[in-house]
Amino acid sequence: MIRHTTSLLLFCSLAACSPGIPAATTTISSEARSADGVAIRYDVRGTGEPAIVLVHGWTNSRGIWGEHPRTLSSTHRVVTLELAGHGESGADRADWTMDAFGEDVVAVVDELGLDNVVLVGFSMGGGVVLEAAERLGDRVLGIVFVDTFKDPDHRLSDAEVDQMLNAFRSNWGDTTFTRAFAFTPDAPDSLIEYVAALMPEQPHEHWFTIFHSIREWMEAESVAALQRAEVPIAAINTTLRPTNVEAMQRYVPSFTVDTISGVGHAGILLRRVDEFDARLRAIIARFESTATAVSSE
Repeated sequence: MIRHTTSLLLFCSLAACSPGIPAATTTISSEARSADGVAIRYDVRGTGEPAIVLVHGWTNSRGIWGEHPRTLSSTHRVVTLELAGHGESGADRADWTMDAFGEDVVAVVDELGLDNVVLVGFSMGGGVVLEAAERLGDRVLGIVFVDTFKDPDHRLSDAEVDQMLNAFRSNWGDTTFTRAFAFTPDAPDSLIEYVAALMPEQPHEHWFTIFHSIREWMEAESVAALQRAEVPIAAINTTLRPTNVEAMQRYVPSFTVDTISGVGHAGILLRRVDEFDARLRAIIARFESTATAVSSE
């Protein structure tokens, strides 16, 4: 409870310092049941279509979206959820697969009766929304990846995986590591403290199982999932590692990418909020134009 309260106070402080943020809207919090019965917590703000469904990444909670649920809710209904094993959602899952995470998103969309959504996935959430979109069919207007799928042909070696997971275990809770991994050196201390306050005291063991599942999915299924996508896909990525647009367009010919520089992996969500929102709204407008053009043919 102390860490949650600290997180809330930091969020309020950050919001108070940011210009142009709309007045607070009512937040409705509830839960849905995924296909395997796991409870999935979610929040809803605002009105307006298409609804924007924000899906966090590995080890995150819905708090990683910072101010965006509020700022975006001035023009759209905004849904933030916590995948199984994260945040306040249930962790009683037998198989930690990307398919199962996709069902978490479907459960929330079904619970809310949404029939016109844009799915936005940060980091691991990119694969999750890709799986969810296949299940939701024509209810999805488009998909937006956030700092993920930079090179669909890239594969991590066993040594790289071991190095990364060992670094997470040994440096968990170290704000210096958090800054180096998720931000740029000039990020405000308040943002590092905000992210640190979202983290549990120790990492959950099932998170490491999930990471291996993500890797298996990326190597065996991600390219086919991209090729099966029947909706437009765009990305908002950082420039710390370049996006291989040519490779992405081999699998998704209409793929486009917007970039935000100098922010870091988590910083893309928590810094320059107005710029991110403007880019996301522009992408959604393109999705709507594409849908209108297709329906008129």
